[in-house]
Order: sequence, then C-alpha cells, then structure tokens
Amino acid sequence: MADQESQRWGAVQSYSSYEDLLADDEVEAVYVPLRNDKHVEWTMRALDAGKHVLCEKPLALRSQDVLTIEERAESVGRFVLTNRGTVVR
Repeated sequence: MADQESQRWGAVQSYSSYEDLLADDEVEAVYVPLRNDKHVEWTMRALDAGKHVLCEKPLALRSQDVLTIEERAESVGRFVLTNRGTVVR
C-alpha cells in the first residue's frame, strides 16, 4: 500500500513501517500525526533514532511526559515542535 500511495502522490521514497522510516539515516525529521496516546512513544522513538520531531497537539497527555521528552530532546540535540509552534529543546 505504501508503494501505491507513493506512486500516486509522486513521493520519492516510501516505507512499510514506522521502524523502517526511523532507521533511514537520510530522514532528518518526522511528523507524528498518530492518536494522542501514541505521541510520547513515537516522539521518543524518533528522538532515539536521531530525528527532529513535529508532533500533533497535545504533545503528551501528562505534564511529566512533556518533561521527559524535553530532557531526551536536549540529550540528543534535537528539536521537538507541536503544530502550535512550541519548541522543546
């Protein structure tokens, strides 16, 4: 399905999983548009893979998770933004 959609939209690259996307060293930043309860998990996974992150709001459902994301972003030298423009780093 990813290959069909990439052809449909003229994308240069497609991935069969989020893991494959995060493993690609050519990808510098990712967008996390998943359900709210998945934002923290996939933001952290992207940071651990060395990616900058643009995440739909809310970034997290608990304030402690926001602090955890902030700490991780600082430790790996990456930015985390929400679609409201908030920068965490």
